Amino acid sequence: MFSHALSWRSAWATAAYGDDGFWRTERPIGHFRTAAATTDLQARMIAAVLARAPEIGAVVDLGAGDGQLLNSLLQLRPDLAFYGIDLRERPDDLDDDVTWCRDLWDVETTAWTSGEAFVVLATLDRPTLLLAVEWLDDLPCTICQRQGRSLRLVDVDDTGNETLGMEASADDHAWAGHWWPEGPRVEVGSSRDRAWAAACAQLQGYGGLGLVIDYGHLGADRPSSGTLTGFSHGHQCPPLPTGQMNLTAHVAIDAVAVAAEHIGAETVELVRQKDVAERLLAQQGPVGGDALTALVRRSEMHAITAPTVFGDFWWLLQRVPPADRR
Repeated sequence: MFSHALSWRSAWATAAYGDDGFWRTERPIGHFRTAAATTDLQARMIAAVLARAPEIGAVVDLGAGDGQLLNSLLQLRPDLAFYGIDLRERPDDLDDDVTWCRDLWDVETTAWTSGEAFVVLATLDRPTLLLAVEWLDDLPCTICQRQGRSLRLVDVDDTGNETLGMEASADDHAWAGHWWPEGPRVEVGSSRDRAWAAACAQLQGYGGLGLVIDYGHLGADRPSSGTLTGFSHGHQCPPLPTGQMNLTAHVAIDAVAVAAEHIGAETVELVRQKDVAERLLAQQGPVGGDALTALVRRSEMHAITAPTVFGDFWWLLQRVPPADRR
């Protein structure tokens, strides 16, 4: 895909979204599983959030993937308007009542590339729930290495060989100094911060909620060696910017929360999925069925609460008030 070393962020962007990139040529279901594809329990948890916010009239899913989450939510809340935004074409089995638009958030230009997503977000005429479920962890971020007081970009070639590149920018230095001050390896999350803040800003006309569900960490628990990794054909593997695997890195979720707060959002909750699942599902009431159904449900409940599966997802729920009420 490229013949010389690039910064990890540029190489990652090319591998993910270039002409031969992963998200243009591969189906994620062939490489990793998501909570939405595993069970509808996550959708039921989101429906419980919606039940506490009766003003919400629409749901927008950023990085909607194969549309399973939207289909499940529509079954639970057919009274709402649903929108999916993703780089790929509309899924064949997506419900006809879901509006789909093709677009890509470009971390280099900090803008939607086709403009379709901007049109949807800018013309929302009701309070809306904005979802980012396993979206931010796939957005390329800058990878840096500390050397004394120096913070240098990590470059990589298409074989995965890493070398140290130029000194990081002043903005990267500032982000790392505030949010990731310790450890040799730094995954600078400002690209994720800007993406989430920009999306939440589009809710300011009528207000609404923003919900991030993703792998992440807090300042007190930053991983010293980073989290960048690859997933290929169901297996976790060393990250290679080849376009044939999904590249992902955990989200500095506290930095994301503050970025949205800077545009007026109020953080309602920041909690692990395993710690909120039973409470939210209890609000949805019991699911009927026979003994086999109950067994399946127990297995699904384990999947969404076990730390080794989806239990360690962070849930970041933020309220965005209308601009004239802030």
